[in-house]
Amino acid sequence: PPFARPREKKGVLNVVLNSYAHIVLAYNLKNIGMPLSREKKGTVLGELEKKFASAKAILFTHSTNISVEKMRELRKSLKGADTEYVVVKKSLLGIALGKANIGTDGIDIAATRGTIGVAIASGDEVAATRTLALFAKIKENETFKLFGGVYEKKPATLADIALLAKASTKNDLVSGLLRQLNAPIAKVVYAVKAIADTKQAAG
Repeated sequence: PPFARPREKKGVLNVVLNSYAHIVLAYNLKNIGMPLSREKKGTVLGELEKKFASAKAILFTHSTNISVEKMRELRKSLKGADTEYVVVKKSLLGIALGKANIGTDGIDIAATRGTIGVAIASGDEVAATRTLALFAKIKENETFKLFGGVYEKKPATLADIALLAKASTKNDLVSGLLRQLNAPIAKVVYAVKAIADTKQAAG
C-alpha cells in the first residue's frame, strides 16, 4: 500500500522516543535520594539560616503519606499568614538552626520520624499556628503532626502551641488580653493566679 512505508517510519520514531523516555526515567530514578552536592547544601543552609534568623516563629511538623495536593493547599493557606512551608532533611535543619542561634530545648528533631516540614512565619505567627493545627485535625491528614515550635527564638511547649492555636490571629489574642486588663481588678488577679497555679502544677 502507498502509505505502508510512512507508517513504518512513524513506528520506528515511536520506538526511539520511547527508548529515550525510559533512559531519562531511569536516570531520574537513579538520582532520587542522592546526597546534595556540597555547593547545593551550602546554598540551602545559607537560605535557611537567613530565614530562621528573621522569623517571628518557626514551627516543626512531621508527616507520612500526605498527598501533594494537600500540601499545596497547606502552603497556600500559610502564605496568607506570610508563612513559608518547606520540607528539609534533619541534618540540614539542625545545622541551620544552630547557625541562626535558634534554641530548640525540649524539641527532639533527631528522633522524629517521617517527613520533616518547617513553617517559617515572618508575619502573623498566631495565624500560622492555627492554620497548622486545623490542617492536622482533618481526618485525611491524621499522620500530620505539629511537634514543636520556636517563637521569637524561644522554644515553646506543645501546651503553649495548643493555646495559641485557639486564637484566630495575633490581633485577636491581643484584644483578648486588653479586655482582661479593662476588666475589674478582681478578675485580673484571679486570672494571674490561675496562670501561676497552672505553671506551679506543671513545674
